[in-house]
Amino acid sequence: SVMAVVAIIVFAACLASVHGYNPNSWNGLAMTPPMGWRSWNAFLLNVDQDLMLAQVNAISSEYKGQPSLLSLGYATVGIDDGWQYCVNHNFHDANGNPIVNKTRFPDMAAMTAEAHSKGVKMGWYQNNCWCGEHGKPPHYANDANATANFNFDGVKVDGCGPAHNISMWSDAIEATGKKMVLENCGDNHETWSPPDAAGLQDCRFNLYRISSDIAPQFMSSMYNLQYQTLYQDINQPLSRQGCWSYPDMLEVANNMNVEESRTHFSAWCVTSAPLTLGFDLTNETRMAATYPIISNKEAIAINQAWAGHPGRLVQNSSETFNTFAKHGASGRSGTNITLPVTQVWMKPLPQGEYAVLLVNLDDNASHDISVSFSELGISGSFTAFDVWTNDSSKVDGTISVSSVASHASVFYKLTPA
Repeated sequence: SVMAVVAIIVFAACLASVHGYNPNSWNGLAMTPPMGWRSWNAFLLNVDQDLMLAQVNAISSEYKGQPSLLSLGYATVGIDDGWQYCVNHNFHDANGNPIVNKTRFPDMAAMTAEAHSKGVKMGWYQNNCWCGEHGKPPHYANDANATANFNFDGVKVDGCGPAHNISMWSDAIEATGKKMVLENCGDNHETWSPPDAAGLQDCRFNLYRISSDIAPQFMSSMYNLQYQTLYQDINQPLSRQGCWSYPDMLEVANNMNVEESRTHFSAWCVTSAPLTLGFDLTNETRMAATYPIISNKEAIAINQAWAGHPGRLVQNSSETFNTFAKHGASGRSGTNITLPVTQVWMKPLPQGEYAVLLVNLDDNASHDISVSFSELGISGSFTAFDVWTNDSSKVDGTISVSSVASHASVFYKLTPA
């Protein structure tokens, strides 16, 4: 609803008002938005060791003579749900240790070792949704120790089981002595509610999910994007180095055309969102459609840059439209929503540069989009470099683009002229 989107924006002021803000990473990791791949969107529960190593091989290999995804920054391959052996809604043994399905994953440590030999990091998944152990005791220390002993580099903690206290996870991971990237995907048993503001002030995890599960639909990505406004306070942004707000994995080229995919990817880049791929990297058809977008070095550089702020929404059009956003990898659920027909987002970059994204969200019509320098909070003259067409133009006072097609966008990097 309109009220839902308005409430998101109003709530942002409340989030930023809590005291005790700590701008530093709790463990020194994820100083740039994490980049990589995770299994859920492509394979759901159908994962095994050979499949994971095939993705490791694909991400670390050149693509048709072009740079490997690993060399572009996509550094981590993550297992999602489905690795566990489930007996009577339980996947921990009598000592509280997690039980791996050895038919699917005969040797987790060998798998991570092979990934590391190719320069690829590996992420695990805990507090699982399948075989969710509802009502059972949590096993924070056992799960953290297993993650460290298998030599994983990070762990995604979901919200379905009993081990949903993210502070306990932070303590348990620290106690292993191994630094690991911690993804908060469901604190407080409220997997899709915005994370608790107080917990974000002194953030003891590295990225945190802020939205519903993304679906392979353009409007799902735009719906999730709106939640970024909660974490973009201009003075004390709750999304920051070592503690990134995360509107879920990428669905680039998954039931989206080229323009939609560019808009989706650009939106994640201009808001410093983690860039997690979710398609089968060994599928040549999917790779051919997706690689030209996810390999755009200018877009990635904007995502990874830090000049004190993760990026923010600067303009909503007064005109709105009604649409439907799907949720989840299957897209079987969804929400009726009202959105502005156009938005403008921006992110400051080092050396006085800025990224500006002008988006036409409208399902039906083309729109002209214009934003003044005063709205952007900038002054002077700039060269506007188009991230997708590589065209350059001079801009002074206002940025205006004409007839932006439905679901399309224009992504500029502004350099002082």
